[in-house]
Amino acid sequence: MVTQMSKSECVNTAVIYAKKFGFISRSFFWDYLTPTPRSTKYYYWDFFLKSKFFNPYLEIEESSEFFYLNSKKSNSTNDGIETVSRRSPYYFFHDDKVMRIVHLLTINGFVKNYWTEQELKSNRPLALDLLGGDYTKLPDLVFDLNISNQEFRVALEVEITRKSNERYLRSFLGYSSFRNVDLILFANQQSRITNALKEILSNRLFDDFTRKFGFFDLVDFAQKQLAADLEINSKTIPLDQFFRNLIEIKSTKSSSESVKPLEKSWTSIQKNFEKPGESIEA
Repeated sequence: MVTQMSKSECVNTAVIYAKKFGFISRSFFWDYLTPTPRSTKYYYWDFFLKSKFFNPYLEIEESSEFFYLNSKKSNSTNDGIETVSRRSPYYFFHDDKVMRIVHLLTINGFVKNYWTEQELKSNRPLALDLLGGDYTKLPDLVFDLNISNQEFRVALEVEITRKSNERYLRSFLGYSSFRNVDLILFANQQSRITNALKEILSNRLFDDFTRKFGFFDLVDFAQKQLAADLEINSKTIPLDQFFRNLIEIKSTKSSSESVKPLEKSWTSIQKNFEKPGESIEA
């Protein structure tokens, strides 16, 4: 059960998101951080505005909807998180969806740590260490599952608009070189995007990597959140059930075996996804 945050905790959480993403939206703060009823939401929002941690994007028409950090104020926080550069309004719609996904995964206990695309761009050695390969194409988000004594790393891509097949091909070639990434998820706004991605994956170039990718629908996610369906290995399972089962399986293995570094090959990950008596769909 998610614990209700105080108004100070709520603003501190908003500061962390703004540090990592370069902005925060009123709708995200209102929908995901503030508790009900509506009167309490207004009370928390007033505290947000008066905290002086945030400045509105005055150059855009929706200046009351999007905010960036007041650097003088945010530098006084002791969270150890480096602030990324102020995000361009061009990316708000896309990045707000990424923020909502990682927030729900985090508050439900599935995420140990996460890094945004902006954080990886501003720290290339970190990106190389996390991904373990060519990082000319950085994922929108990278996160480690909350597993004791083990590392299982997931990359997330949020796709809003249909891109060219050539661009998708270049992206998949980059993804296939991520030695330290165990699973790549695509959250897609349209079914035709998912179909195009699957078509590229059917290329024989990616025969060894087809089980490394999963897909879910952003419209479905907006309606059902973590109960949205994830398609992986030609099977469908709710997102929360998939992560819960995977964490349970790998945590059990971790406690019953001597701790060894996780092999970074998809063959070993395949074996961990499903074994007799260890189905992630149980």
